Amino acid sequence: ARARGAMKAYTFRVFNKAGVCLFNHAWPGTAQAASLDDDARKMLYGSLFSLKQFIAKLRPVDDPKNNNTQYYSFRTNNYKMHVRETAAGVVFLLATEPGAGALRDALRKFEEAWTECFAKNPVAPGPSALPSESTSAALTARVEAIAENALREM
Repeated sequence: ARARGAMKAYTFRVFNKAGVCLFNHAWPGTAQAASLDDDARKMLYGSLFSLKQFIAKLRPVDDPKNNNTQYYSFRTNNYKMHVRETAAGVVFLLATEPGAGALRDALRKFEEAWTECFAKNPVAPGPSALPSESTSAALTARVEAIAENALREM
């Protein structure tokens, strides 16, 4: 059950550097629970790519502490999108309610969960391949727990 005052997560997605959606999870009961078709996923990834380029042009100074990963978020009236991109080009997206705070640590934990499911798993297909059903189920459980804990603390 949702804690009183806790923020709600809508979707979590993982894209590889080629823009292929490797993982797609929507929390039950959200308007975004329906899976995106290929065109919508491509538009989402393309929008994020363009936004990243725009942010890079506006950034007055490079941050030497943040060379390997990038975290940013943006908000609309309907949702807040939290984005983390690794040096390898893997993009993690978490859509939440608009009032959610920064979820940098939660996105880092998502990346760790992804790494454990693939890089440290000798039978996994690799970080650029679609996860198996069992790996996807394990990752879904971890993603839900991380998001629930992070949003409860807000």
